[in-house]
Amino acid sequence: MKFSAIHNGWRERDCLPQLETMPMFESVFPTSMATGMMKSKRLPSIAFSLSVFSFISLGLTACASPSFRAFYIVSEAMLPTLEVGDRITVDPQAYQTDAPERGDIVAFIPPEDAFTQLGIPADSDTVFVMQVVGLPGEEIVVREGSVFINNQPLVEDYLAEPPSYQWEGVTIPDHHYAVLGDNRNNSFDSRFWGGIPHDRLVGKATFRYFPLNRVGGIE
Repeated sequence: MKFSAIHNGWRERDCLPQLETMPMFESVFPTSMATGMMKSKRLPSIAFSLSVFSFISLGLTACASPSFRAFYIVSEAMLPTLEVGDRITVDPQAYQTDAPERGDIVAFIPPEDAFTQLGIPADSDTVFVMQVVGLPGEEIVVREGSVFINNQPLVEDYLAEPPSYQWEGVTIPDHHYAVLGDNRNNSFDSRFWGGIPHDRLVGKATFRYFPLNRVGGIE
């Protein structure tokens, strides 16, 4: 099965002082397999003076606390939940004792097979973000525009459009989670490389701190 775009790579930004001095944020993956180009995004000029202050204050909080890590979204895999250019925080302690729940937006290091399919070296600094859809022991199937868990359809009214593909699916192994991008028809996710082992989870996406008109919790 082929996919038309990567649309899910994002990488952690260094903490201060870079937040104060860098108006450019570098993309990690190409936004299209057709071009294969690395791209950069510039902050909106109108909001720059306000956003710099926000980056500094939030960055200081994130750097001072082990409870948060800051990331920059560079792909469309999680549209409409997360947009290209969003800056978010991730809680790395969320799954140290607890297991993810269905609907959690999680950051994770892709499995080795994902790197192989992308044709890039395995890199522990490469982090993806997806929604947990299937839990250990469950059977996941995609058909007729819906995701089915143990033969029961999920209600997913947050999607911009239903999946147009069919996936015979799998039974999810113990300590693994099936993750899908909310942009179901343009996301490189578990239907290509299976479940995510618990030990490859980076944390739970909790808060969007930029852009300023979309600040708030991530659900």
